[in-house]
Amino acid sequence: MSGEKRKTEWIWSIARWSIPVLLVLICLCFRFPRFFLQALAVLLCFPVSYVLFCSKRRLLKSRRMALAVCVLLLAFLCVYGAVVYGVHNARYQMHDLDRNVFKGKRILVMIPHQDDEINLFGGLYEIFGKESEIYVMFSTNGDKKASAETRFMEAVNALSQMGVDREHMIFLGYGDSCFGENGLHMYNLPGDEVFTSLPGYTRTYGTYGFAPYRDSAYTRNNMKNDIKALLLDLRPEAVFCLDYDSHHDHRALSLLFEEAMGEILGQEQNDYVPAVFKGFAYSTAYWGADDFYADNILSTVPWSEHYPYPGNAFTDHNGEHVIYMGENNIYRWNDRIRFPVAENNLSRTLRASNLYQAMHAHESQDFLYQAFERIPRIINGDKVFWIRPATGLLYGAEVSVSSGDGSVLKDFKLIDSLDIYDKTRAPFENLWAPEETDSDKTAAFAFGEEKAVDAICLYDNPSLTDNITRIRILFSDGSEMECGPLDMNGSGTWVQFDEKKITGFTVQILAAEGETPGLSEVEAYHKFDPAAAVPEMIKLEDANGDFVYDYWLPEGEATFSVYHSREAFGADIPREYTLTVAGGKCAVEKKKDARTFRVSCKKGQSAELALYAEGKDEPVDRVTVRNPYGIERWWVRLLTEAEKKAALYSPAEQFAYFRRTILDYWNKLPFRR
Repeated sequence: MSGEKRKTEWIWSIARWSIPVLLVLICLCFRFPRFFLQALAVLLCFPVSYVLFCSKRRLLKSRRMALAVCVLLLAFLCVYGAVVYGVHNARYQMHDLDRNVFKGKRILVMIPHQDDEINLFGGLYEIFGKESEIYVMFSTNGDKKASAETRFMEAVNALSQMGVDREHMIFLGYGDSCFGENGLHMYNLPGDEVFTSLPGYTRTYGTYGFAPYRDSAYTRNNMKNDIKALLLDLRPEAVFCLDYDSHHDHRALSLLFEEAMGEILGQEQNDYVPAVFKGFAYSTAYWGADDFYADNILSTVPWSEHYPYPGNAFTDHNGEHVIYMGENNIYRWNDRIRFPVAENNLSRTLRASNLYQAMHAHESQDFLYQAFERIPRIINGDKVFWIRPATGLLYGAEVSVSSGDGSVLKDFKLIDSLDIYDKTRAPFENLWAPEETDSDKTAAFAFGEEKAVDAICLYDNPSLTDNITRIRILFSDGSEMECGPLDMNGSGTWVQFDEKKITGFTVQILAAEGETPGLSEVEAYHKFDPAAAVPEMIKLEDANGDFVYDYWLPEGEATFSVYHSREAFGADIPREYTLTVAGGKCAVEKKKDARTFRVSCKKGQSAELALYAEGKDEPVDRVTVRNPYGIERWWVRLLTEAEKKAALYSPAEQFAYFRRTILDYWNKLPFRR
């Protein structure tokens, strides 16, 4: 063979192997609409390359290769069909049931960053978006690690995936993670001191087709006033806002919102009193338990191994074991309100979840890179919140104290901190703590006119070591009463009595323990029913307290009971329930308890169950129960195991993973430091 011919053969040999490899890399980087097309494109790279770079004579002789390619394609299609079948069966069956408890009302979701819309409210947009208006407000532009334009685009894509209109997205336009020259977070700066964001902005700004809500200089007071103006402009009937958790921007939004609410409620002739719900983005979502992969979706738990606030339980004065939220102490776990989530967010594999697809929009936050680490912590069978009553009578009252700062007793804020960036500092600084030398230790409230009162709520210092053990309430009509000890974690101690027509009352601390005992808030009410303030939700739950949606029966049977959102608040709820088989061949047996049912199905059978409550004509819940064959359970579990170990990474996720890994190594190089 001549040298020229050998050279030609060498070139063709390189082409035959380099071109398919190049095509594979292109396919992995290109975003095909479906994983099937990605895999098929990669698979076809080699035969296509062979056809392009082989002579006609040689191609005709390659029958074995053609046969092998056909067999390979057939095997691939079989495997793909099995995967599609498994993913389809991993999806939860949808039920045509209206769960919108805010029908006809306006809802405002208040969050600091673009991705917190999922941490706080993911799974509820699709439910409450039916016949309701949902607005989503971002207090910052999220411009710390990525540009505001990128963060806005990601938020629009994620919220659109969950059914929120672009016109209902509001951006206040403040900077992400802003600090003053003294190192304090903007929340702790003087009210009118202008601060500069990390990209160098000192005024609110918008991008990606959005203008800031108002043109304001970057100051603490301006952010609070913008929040206040937004509440009064929109006047939403329900407000869902992040509470004081681990992130400084979350803390700032929570505290500024409560300040704004306190000012609104304290206005003369105020006629705006929304239902206020507070929740967390970290402990119940981002730092939640890695519990997504289960035969049946699990409910939210109060903490996990990722949670940085250990030991969130105590024994109260009555010997009761109490679980509480350690970020701020004031919320007891048993006082939470559980909202069922939209079923299109639930699946036994992440890929079939709508919430997973929405979270993927936030690529700048490494969610492609952390897809199988973070997202399984966020998706649960419920979203939990705590209600903050705003119908108290004291917001416009006059307060006078024997010593200390009495203004904090009627400002709607239960906690505060002089340095919200310091994660070791407890937020127990919104406190009326009378001086030790004060022999009276009194706080007097005057309405200015006679009002009817039948309940008072006293909020103790949230510190578990500083508590009021005995307190006296003296009414303007000359009557008085004593109570105590107050709830140790500051969650609110209710004192109820026969209706009194009074012009005011005085609280006096008689006995206490710890270094700084005191009160963070006092509220007075007339004919206020805490249970009536809770939206009514009725849902089937299993023996572990997990909500039931599309339920795989372990060993072919399970016991279900009825969850009622108002039961924990002492409401008079329906006691008689009926569970019927709407379709299928499974059996339902009612236990002696009128709210407990035993459900059983034979192998391979399934059924749709409808739950009816006493006095209601329409079903209050619909669920599916199944007892799949062993092969079906095994195949879905195999898919989930493969997904957990990233064996089913899509090319986009692979590309994001490699890109992130390379960037990490690049940033560790000496000249990059």
